[in-house]
Amino acid sequence: MNKTLEKETIGSRIKKTRIKQNITIRELCKLTEIEEVLLSTYESELMEPNVREIAKISIALNVTSDYILGRIDEETNYLRILNRYKGCSVK
Repeated sequence: MNKTLEKETIGSRIKKTRIKQNITIRELCKLTEIEEVLLSTYESELMEPNVREIAKISIALNVTSDYILGRIDEETNYLRILNRYKGCSVK
């Protein structure tokens, strides 16, 4: 199958990002307070994390939840997003 046509899954994005950042599953477990067995099942695509777990994982990996969910392809981090809106007031 053509690589450009393949859609990455939530689990594959978590694993790819974790490995890219040299973080072990055990370390991610400590950062997210999610059990190691659950993180392994997410990366193996046997289960998908719930909304709270996606938030914890994206914060620990410093990527947006939209990236983890496959809505965007750029691994934009939260600091870049916050800096973009720095100085803007919400009314």
